[in-house]
Amino acid sequence: MSANPYLTNTVRAVVINVDTGPVTALAVLSLQRYYQFPITLVDCSRKLDQQQYARELAQHLQLELVLQPLRPHGETLDQLLLKTDAEHVLLLDSDAELLGEEMLEQMIACTSDRQSFGSGFVQQTMDMSSHSMPFNWYCSRMWIPCCMLHTSPVKEALNRGVSFAGKKIYNDLPNWPRLSRILSYRQRLPGGNRLRLTMLDRFRNNYFGVKPTAVVYDTGAIIFNDLLARGYTFQQLDWRLQQQCVAHYHGVTRHGLNWFDHQATSQRYAFEHAMQRIREHYPGSLPASLLR
Repeated sequence: MSANPYLTNTVRAVVINVDTGPVTALAVLSLQRYYQFPITLVDCSRKLDQQQYARELAQHLQLELVLQPLRPHGETLDQLLLKTDAEHVLLLDSDAELLGEEMLEQMIACTSDRQSFGSGFVQQTMDMSSHSMPFNWYCSRMWIPCCMLHTSPVKEALNRGVSFAGKKIYNDLPNWPRLSRILSYRQRLPGGNRLRLTMLDRFRNNYFGVKPTAVVYDTGAIIFNDLLARGYTFQQLDWRLQQQCVAHYHGVTRHGLNWFDHQATSQRYAFEHAMQRIREHYPGSLPASLLR
């Protein structure tokens, strides 16, 4: 794809690395293959060898390197979006690889809509039965692993105190948050996730036309819904495009921070697969010191 000079001056890609050097390298290489965005590599690594890997990767691929302490994902995004001077920011997870250019082309086309705060894929509000949490509800948000954001409305929301940070509202007894949270622990017991405790409905708040036991706001959900409520739009792309254009390992960073998270992709598998992808599909792109 040939780069549009105007767009490359106003769009900046951001990849956040937390001890995931090999998959981060794959994410950056895939970005550079399909569009010549300036790329900021945000390194929040705790391990010295991974910090060195990030420095070498940034130097070799001519990336802007920003060092940040390790924080929850949403808090890191708050800081980055407040400080950026780019008009649009493309977020790409460090454990994602772009496989084609059509998605980026559509995202770039959406940047001309001044009433939009971004574009990408939308995870809709849903009950969490598929996650063995049938009385919990998941609030809609943009798919954070890959989305384009218009920074002006996003900064306006951040300056009002809205955040990318996630949270969980325990709704059994909303006027007694601590007790409500204690009651939620029943879902960790065998069969406990099927106990709705209907007698508590008179205390529960209404969300989405129902009275769930809890409401989950994943990273980005709060600011997403805040901006929609204020009249901004989010340009939705077809999910079939995501399947064609993005490979996502899912949870590699989370697995590194919590080895007991069995829903996340193991770092060992992801690192080995990423190195294989780089050798086969991006030959000669990295020196031997980074192919480890």
